[in-house]
Parts: sequence; C-alpha cells; structure tokens
Amino acid sequence: MLNCKKIKTMCIAMAISLSWQLSHALEPLDNEALSNTAAQDGLTITLQNIAPNARLIWTDHTGVSLADGVLNPADYGFNAAPSAGALMFGDGTRAGNFRISEGTSVITLDSDAGNGSPFLNINIQLPDDLQIQTGDVFVSSREADGSYSNQTKIMRDMRIDLAGLNMNVQLGSSPQGHLLLAYGVVNDGVKISNIGLIGTESAGQEYGIGLSAMKIKDTGSSNDLTINGASIDISQDGLVVKPSAGKQVDVLMQDLKLGNLSSADQSIGDVALKGLQIGNHTLTITGH
Repeated sequence: MLNCKKIKTMCIAMAISLSWQLSHALEPLDNEALSNTAAQDGLTITLQNIAPNARLIWTDHTGVSLADGVLNPADYGFNAAPSAGALMFGDGTRAGNFRISEGTSVITLDSDAGNGSPFLNINIQLPDDLQIQTGDVFVSSREADGSYSNQTKIMRDMRIDLAGLNMNVQLGSSPQGHLLLAYGVVNDGVKISNIGLIGTESAGQEYGIGLSAMKIKDTGSSNDLTINGASIDISQDGLVVKPSAGKQVDVLMQDLKLGNLSSADQSIGDVALKGLQIGNHTLTITGH
C-alpha cells in the first residue's frame, strides 16, 4: 500500500505537469501558427437565405439648376427657384419594395503583404439563381419636414435574373488593377422582365415605352453571357465602370410597345441588336 507521503508526492508531480500543459495550451496563436497547424488562414462568411427588402430613396436637395449643366433650365419648364425632389425604388410594402431573392452567397476574405503594398482581397460568389426586383420607381417632392408628396410613377417593377456571377474586390494597393473585378458565366444570359418607362398616366392606363422582356447574351449561338474582367474603379471624377475588353453581345427585346402599355395593339413586335460592341466603352458616374 502507498503511504500518505508517496500519495502527496504523486499529486504534486501531476499538478506540476498539468500546470505546464495548461500554460502552453493557453498561449495565443497568431495567423501564421494557425495556418501551419490547422489550415486556419483567411476568413469565409456564408450568407444563407438572406433576402434584402427595403424602399430605396435618393434625395436631390438642390433640385435642377444652371449649375447642373443644363444650359437654360427655363427652356425645359424648370422653376426659377429649384426645389428638392426624390427618386424612390419601391412602394413601401414588402411585396413591392426593392428586393433580392433568397440564396447562398459566399464571401472569402484574405489579406496579403503584396511585396510592400498590402491589400485586402474579398471574393464574392453570388447565388446561382439570383433575382433582383426594383419595385415600381417614383419621383416625388421632398418637403421641409422630411416627408414626401406628389409621388408619380415613372417605371415599372422590373425583374433582373442573374446566375453564376462572381466578383473580386481589392482594397489597398489593388494588384488586380481594379477595385472590383467581375468574372464568370451568367447562365442563360442577363434577363430583365416587365420593363416599362412611363411618360404619363390617365384613367388607370400607363403610356410610355415597354418591353415584356430583354435578354443580353454573348454574340453567336450561346445563350450565356461570359464576363471576363468587367471592372469598377473609383477616381477623382467618380465611379468608373468598364465592361470586359472587346466584348460583343446580342440584345434581344421581346414585345416592344409604344403608347398604351396595357394594350396588345400597341406592340410593334420583337427587336434584336446583334453583335453590339460594348468592350471599348467607359461609364463614369459623377455627383454634382
């Protein structure tokens, strides 16, 4: 049998051993150590079944004036004293707001030293069946108390279908050469449905330019749209958007209407633009 002295000695030895192990287990591990021991490097965020839904409102507090580049606003019926107006996407209801369909998006973040020019790389994989709906689009007056009045519908609730698009964002030195670089194959092309540009309304009827659907795809026999290097950058002039270099697309428009958008008699048929060159253009969006 073990005497009390031997038991005490064994307990002290075990306590010392356990204390040493715990002290090492609690030591902090940096990113490099985690990568070497358990392949834990970078960060992945998976967003599942998130469906943004909101009314989007852009307010122009200064209205339209000579400073906006309009040579003579009076020629276009503008008031001598410009007033605030607003552009609204959505009618304020969940069914009619600007909304994006549910799906799974994967965001992968990594940071890199970049040979002395560090950057953050953010890769975004969008859902395979992404649907975006704008909601009906209105213009309105912005009142002094912050409310909106005289809402007038100018566009219908459009649906945009995308499938298979990936984007890569770099913040910092941007070794890819752009802030955002988009790539991938949009399966069955980009489809936009229920297009309606409304000029006037009367007795519940909408008058303007309408399309049942429009599809943008690669020129030729393929029904897909390949995006290889479309980019977005920020410059001193604003937001600069460039399509893929040398890109050619077919634009297929179905059931083009001019006039009463509710009348089948106003349809002039289908219209197609084949081999449209868009790869050498630049779109710059600037505030004023």
